[in-house]
Amino acid sequence: MGYSFVMIGLITLLSAFIQGCTGFGFSIIAMTLMPLAMPLKYAAAVTAISSFFMVASFAFNLRRQINFKLMLYPLISSTITSLAGVAVMMSSPDGFMRRILGLILILLSIYFIFFNQKIRVRQTPVNGLIIGSVSGILSGLFNMGGPPMVIYFLSTTDDKMEYNATLQCYFALNGSLVLILHLLMGNFNVQIAQYCGVSLIGIVLGAFIGFKIFKRITFPVIRKVVYGLMVVFGFYLLIAG
Repeated sequence: MGYSFVMIGLITLLSAFIQGCTGFGFSIIAMTLMPLAMPLKYAAAVTAISSFFMVASFAFNLRRQINFKLMLYPLISSTITSLAGVAVMMSSPDGFMRRILGLILILLSIYFIFFNQKIRVRQTPVNGLIIGSVSGILSGLFNMGGPPMVIYFLSTTDDKMEYNATLQCYFALNGSLVLILHLLMGNFNVQIAQYCGVSLIGIVLGAFIGFKIFKRITFPVIRKVVYGLMVVFGFYLLIAG
C-alpha cells in the first residue's frame, strides 16, 4: 500500500507539472502510468477526480482570460458524446482502446507539426461542434479529451494566457460531467478516496512548478512542446497497449 501511495504521488506530480507547463497532459500521463499502481477502473476514477480539482483551480486563477464564446460549441457537443464514450469504455478491451488512442495522438500531432503553418482550424460553430464531439468521446473512453481541444484552441488563439484559461475552463466543465458519471456508476470507494488524497499532494507541487515555467516560455515553444508530447504519448500507448 505504501509503495502504491508513493507511486501515485510521483505520477500526479509529473502529470500536474506537464499540465502546468503546457495546459494539458495530466490525464494522458496519469492514465498511462496509474495502472502500474492500481486497477484500470480505479485509475480512471482517481484521474477524473484529481484532474477536475486541478483544472478547476487553474480556471479560477485564469478566469479573466477565459474566452467563453470560443468554448461554447465544443462544450455542447462534448457533453453529449462523453456519455457515448463512457458506454463504449465499459464494454471494450482496455488494451485495444489504448492502442487506438495512441494511433490517434500520433496522427494528429504529426499532421499539425508539419501543416500547422499552412492549415488552421477556423473558429466556426461547425468546427467547434466537431472538435468537441471527438474530445467528448475521448473523455468518456480514457479521460483523455484534451488533445483535440488543445489543437483547436492553439489554432484559434494568439495569446497563451487566453489559450490556457479557455482550455482549463473547458476541462473543468467537461470533467465535472465525467466525474458525475463515475459516481453514478459506483466507481468510488474508500480506497479510491485515499488515492485521491495522495494525488492532490502531488498535484499542488507539480502544478505550482509547471505554471511558473509556463509564464516564462513563449507561445511557439508551447506549441512545439505540446505536439512533441503528443507524439511521445501516442507511441507509448500504441506499443504498450
